[in-house]
Amino acid sequence: MSKWTTSALQRIQRFAPGVEYTGEDIRFKLRKAGLPRPRHPNHWGALIRIATQRGLLTDTNKVVPMVSESSHRRRTPVYRVA
Repeated sequence: MSKWTTSALQRIQRFAPGVEYTGEDIRFKLRKAGLPRPRHPNHWGALIRIATQRGLLTDTNKVVPMVSESSHRRRTPVYRVA
């Protein structure tokens, strides 16, 4: 696992339990906290998948539109911090 992914997962572990975020929200929160951009944008999606597999995040089965224009307003899952 990359150093970037390890660092991002450690930061997600410090999120308040029970709070709901989209993957986009998590990206914004991690970037604001000083996490550098990954080498490729697809790493964000992989990070969410890994965090879900490890039980750090739980899929709520809800979807909402994304905010950023670069995301083309597609619908995105909402996750709950475990």
